[in-house]
Amino acid sequence: MIESNKLRQSYFIWPFNSNLFRTKSETPRAYKIKPLYVIIFLKLSFIAIVSFTGNILASHNFDIMASLLKRNLPVMQSQMTRAFTTQFLSPYPKSPINRQGFINVSPLHQIYFEESGNPSGFPIVYLHGGPGYGCTEYSRSFFDPKFYRIIAFDQRGSGRSRPYAEIKNNTTNDLVRDIETIRNHLNIPKWLVFGGSWGSLLTLVYAIHYPDNCNGLILLGTQLGKREEINWFMKGAGTFFPKQWQNLRDFISPNINDPQELLKAYHSLLVNPDEAIHLPAARSLCSYGGSIASIYKNSQTTQGNTDNDRVLALARISTHYWTNDFFLNPNFVAENRNVLKMPCIILQGQCDFITPPASSFELSQMLEHAQYVVIPNSGHSSQEPPVLDAILKATDTMKGLFADYNSVK
Repeated sequence: MIESNKLRQSYFIWPFNSNLFRTKSETPRAYKIKPLYVIIFLKLSFIAIVSFTGNILASHNFDIMASLLKRNLPVMQSQMTRAFTTQFLSPYPKSPINRQGFINVSPLHQIYFEESGNPSGFPIVYLHGGPGYGCTEYSRSFFDPKFYRIIAFDQRGSGRSRPYAEIKNNTTNDLVRDIETIRNHLNIPKWLVFGGSWGSLLTLVYAIHYPDNCNGLILLGTQLGKREEINWFMKGAGTFFPKQWQNLRDFISPNINDPQELLKAYHSLLVNPDEAIHLPAARSLCSYGGSIASIYKNSQTTQGNTDNDRVLALARISTHYWTNDFFLNPNFVAENRNVLKMPCIILQGQCDFITPPASSFELSQMLEHAQYVVIPNSGHSSQEPPVLDAILKATDTMKGLFADYNSVK
């Protein structure tokens, strides 16, 4: 068995030698680092850590965190532009799909799933965010296709799963059962579970219900299922993006200031069967989310995703879960943390305005066997170079832990 305490560390970024767990035959994917870049990076990271991150991690208070983020955001953007240019890992090649299909998980729902990578490799399942976003081919580039057997699926109502944007019989416990159904369907005894954003909360809930089926966890942008996390998205983030939040609010009414009232107003429009009513509301909500997802001004995510094929499911299913408080007791993770004894890596963007650092830090204090990594000069989006770099290092780290994976099947 793997000793999970090998992962017990807390630091802000992995050492530059990110090829630690790669064999000599593998082609390095990291760019060469010039000494000047290293010096600049170390100096700026020290400034960021002292003036910014340390204060945030010392606080569970979202209001205090908000003031700290607002004060330091211009500095973070400046540091990011100057220092982070060529030292990040490039993604793995997107491996072709080896197998795909649908699984009937209820009389109403059919779940789309796919496999890629090494058919005989170490199994890892990717849980997408949202709720309602769906999996994309981009996520396949997080994992070494020679080592991993990569499983991805669209959660109920999301992506290619049927029926599209359906919220009936769609709860957190339903999704947990679906994950088990897929695992059994594919004859996988145990697997590594990767979840980002909402997917991180789903990963935690699944691991609590089925700890013996999880070899380890990788979490990105953690949520713990608390209403304050929802309120943060629906209003708190507007502290840093006032124009974007004003657009979000004014689509409903300029007189609304309560985040729960705003959420319920959006949800009532999104469940309306009339496309002329629900689609503009979906575009408004998703445009807001996309506009605050990245601190990189040129990031594709900053423009917001208003694609008709994705926005309705994302907006409708998200508000369905949010208006029901994720269908969870807000202390569910804390009350059941003792079963989470598997190796765990927690990744957190330092300037993540969708899932701020308070929740991931709180989780890191709960779990004895977790490695907590704050990613400097980064937001929520996995398309940001520092975030992608951290994801690749996390999956490579797990690859090193489970190199002889037959012993842990």
